[in-house]
Amino acid sequence: MAISTSLMLLSVMLLLSLLLKPVAEKYNIPFAGLLVITGFVGSEAVIYLGIYPNYLKMQISELSTKVRTRRNVKAMTSPCRAL
Repeated sequence: MAISTSLMLLSVMLLLSLLLKPVAEKYNIPFAGLLVITGFVGSEAVIYLGIYPNYLKMQISELSTKVRTRRNVKAMTSPCRAL
């Protein structure tokens, strides 16, 4: 599911960039700047519409897993403090 969604998103972005090129030339707007602005607006729209709502939860989960792994490694490699 994630691969097909990613490919669809990439194809939509490519199509949008092909449509924006003549607009940028017509109004003398730098094409790269127009792409950056469009990308920002598009990413905000994706978050607003809830297409990727669990992104923050996924980041927090990944961070807690990394912290837990580091603690386990540190506990296994540190000298014994019981004595």
